[in-house]
Amino acid sequence: MMKSPLAKLLTAKALAGCLAVCATGGVALAASSSAFSGGGNAAVSSSGGSQGGSASGSGSASGSGAVSASMPASGTLTPAQMTQMCTSLAGQVDALRQNGAAAAGAALSKTGMMQALANAPLVTQVLQNQAFTSLVSTVESKNVADFCALALQLPGLPVPAGLADLPTKALSMIPVSTLAGVPMSILSALPAPDLSQLLPQLPTGVASQLAGQLSAATTSQLSAGALTALPTSVLGQLPTSGLSALPIPTLSQLPIPTLSTLPINVVANLPSSVLANMPTSVLSKLPVPTLSQLPLSTLQKLPTSILTKLPANILAKLHIG
Repeated sequence: MMKSPLAKLLTAKALAGCLAVCATGGVALAASSSAFSGGGNAAVSSSGGSQGGSASGSGSASGSGAVSASMPASGTLTPAQMTQMCTSLAGQVDALRQNGAAAAGAALSKTGMMQALANAPLVTQVLQNQAFTSLVSTVESKNVADFCALALQLPGLPVPAGLADLPTKALSMIPVSTLAGVPMSILSALPAPDLSQLLPQLPTGVASQLAGQLSAATTSQLSAGALTALPTSVLGQLPTSGLSALPIPTLSQLPIPTLSTLPINVVANLPSSVLANMPTSVLSKLPVPTLSQLPLSTLQKLPTSILTKLPANILAKLHIG
């Protein structure tokens, strides 16, 4: 697995949604994502043998095999351990799903792994095995199914509606390239704190598309750092509430028509070089201290009724007595 700064975003939201998934549920991820391209066969036995022992058809997945022996007590997974535990989980669920009739050593395809992870009752049952304690801890008992689907780069999400339940810690363990393949409708449902960490790390095109689908309420809650990472063309389309949160240097790069829609207390903090290009209707609303800092050539555009409020030394320069 690739290590990614996003690993701080996807880890903590994964197991709760798993408990709600239906056995046949799921959603296909964007086919254009290289992280999810290719069906292939995953190197996991449908009997769960080499990955995590055998699963009995009676109800409990027995044996932790190499998985439990390699798992840290702290519950923090390395990419290799994450992959190993998720493949073991899928294999053991598949064995239970087939009442233990799966051929030993048979390769389980990625589609087969997704179908196994979509079986909520059996996933919950297998996760009772102590061999998966670290996996459950990593996702804070939330939506293990989706977390494993992302970790294994499967062609879909078993519990798409539960992706927002994944903790930031869990999400951050998933490569950005993998997340970029998730449908925008699902990513846009993530909480603002998660989106604030995700947006700056996504490719510009993907970030722009995602930002364009966010509600005004969500956008207004994004961090300034997340908004600053977006291209100017996207920022110009954000609601005023979102723009007002941007730092002045970033705002200064936006087009005048966009800046003209901001609250006057925000506009007043813009550099004089930017204010000089503002329309008279906006300049007339600026407080006197701000107007006093503008070039004479800009002040001369204002009506006398506004100029008479300025200090005497400035009026003298404007030849207004």
